[in-house]
Amino acid sequence: PESGLAGLVTSPPPARAGSPALLPLRLATLAVIAVFTLAATASVDAELETSCPAFREHRCHASPILEEVIPASYHKSEAPVSKNGGPVKVYVSFQVMDIDDISEESMAFRLHMFVVDLWKDDRLNLTRFLQDSGPKSSSPTPETLREGARRGRHDPRVLPEEVRDAVWKPDLIFVNSKNGYLFEHSVPNTFLKVLNTGHIYRSSRYLFQVDCLMELQKYPMDTQNCYLKVGLMSTPEDLATLHWMDDESSPQRNFSTAIRLLEDIKPLQFFLDVPVTHSATEAWMFENYTYLYANFTFVRRLTASIVNTYIPSGLVVALSWLTFWLDVSAVPARITLGVTSILTLATQVVQSRSSLPPVDYIKAVDVWLFVCLVMVFASLLEYAVAYNLEKILAMERKRKPEPQRTAIHVTPSSRVTPSAWQRDNVGPTQNSINHVPATPVANDVANAGSALLASVSEGNYPTLATPSVVSLNVTNSVPRSVNSVTVIQPATNNNARTVKTGRRRLFQRSFTLGQLWQKTNVLDKVSRIGFPAVFFLFMLVYWSYYLR
Repeated sequence: PESGLAGLVTSPPPARAGSPALLPLRLATLAVIAVFTLAATASVDAELETSCPAFREHRCHASPILEEVIPASYHKSEAPVSKNGGPVKVYVSFQVMDIDDISEESMAFRLHMFVVDLWKDDRLNLTRFLQDSGPKSSSPTPETLREGARRGRHDPRVLPEEVRDAVWKPDLIFVNSKNGYLFEHSVPNTFLKVLNTGHIYRSSRYLFQVDCLMELQKYPMDTQNCYLKVGLMSTPEDLATLHWMDDESSPQRNFSTAIRLLEDIKPLQFFLDVPVTHSATEAWMFENYTYLYANFTFVRRLTASIVNTYIPSGLVVALSWLTFWLDVSAVPARITLGVTSILTLATQVVQSRSSLPPVDYIKAVDVWLFVCLVMVFASLLEYAVAYNLEKILAMERKRKPEPQRTAIHVTPSSRVTPSAWQRDNVGPTQNSINHVPATPVANDVANAGSALLASVSEGNYPTLATPSVVSLNVTNSVPRSVNSVTVIQPATNNNARTVKTGRRRLFQRSFTLGQLWQKTNVLDKVSRIGFPAVFFLFMLVYWSYYLR
């Protein structure tokens, strides 16, 4: 018992968990764990670096399909090489859905389409996408496609998203596009497929605003030639070349055209001709690049311009011609009509230029409106000349002496007929007329003679009942055909001599038109024919030149 008690007393007490004696042991344990962790991480990184070199810049989540398609030495930043060692050929086609917003002011048009490009990358292992696809051919036919579909193989097959992001794709740029974007409603509108020939097929849906330098010299009878220029951003000609899909070397030349219109496109105010394509090689930054050009030809419709511009302006010019039919003394009417026509045309000129860019050359519509404005202004100037000419002629008439009055002695009880008034060669030797000097008595009787003339002109032929002397004042107001008056002795009976109604109307009409012709201004008579003739001649030359 004593020995056991002594052992119990002499043995040291057990160390507690927080004792300083265990600290070195714990530090050693942590160091060993850190070394093993770093080694394991380095081993995983080395394995990833060896198996997926294409993902060195970010973390690689390689899937079995990705490891199968993309080899270890693949770099998506490097363009593939063809079998013969030359540059890879990239085939491009457009599937146009709509063309609208063709604007002369911004000189651009909007293009909505699918851009399809096709190329072949021999570095990729696409065997799993080509299995059960039947024999491969450089130019597949509808029969081979139907055979593949019968075997349960849908050609082409869509590549998974992870493969799509890991392969090389042509860096297409649209050189003369002012603005554009890839549709991403719900999902990005782009995909990659594999054809049974091993080519990769990409389709993307874009909306572009394409720049177009328009020539407006013949506006609105113009035809605009616009184009969309496509190229590669950083791949020169010695690495990749661009070709249209209908090229002879294209694997899809039997199925695709370079530009395909998916719908019957009818742009506003234009007709769309069949698009034309061509390619060119251009030098840029000491290297050559291939470019593709898609030419779109827009022929403007004339209907809107004729209705909105040509017909209204032509009617305003015709309206200004009405002033030539108004009397010269109608000053307010003629001035108002001319000024209103000028203001109307000035408004049309401003309106026609509001939707056009401020170009430094004359357009066809400018020529038309300018001539219309000149015609209206010339009609206003014509009235100013005619008015002053009429004033000058009136002053000259006042300066001339009054014509000498001639008294004509009418024999008693005479009846005057139209045939007597139309005799021009009655001389002073005839017994029926005696010329006597004018006297106050004759002047008093002049009124009676005037009444007699009025009655005769209206077809009333009075009979002088009793002998009397009548003095008629013959002045310049009497027509030239009435040079004398012949008095015929009364007939035995009281029945008046009758004259045919048609002859009497002809006499009245000639008398009235003769007075109107003498009173009308000569300049207005010429303008009534001259102004329309000049304008119609201009129209003939104008439309013949611009519509040829």
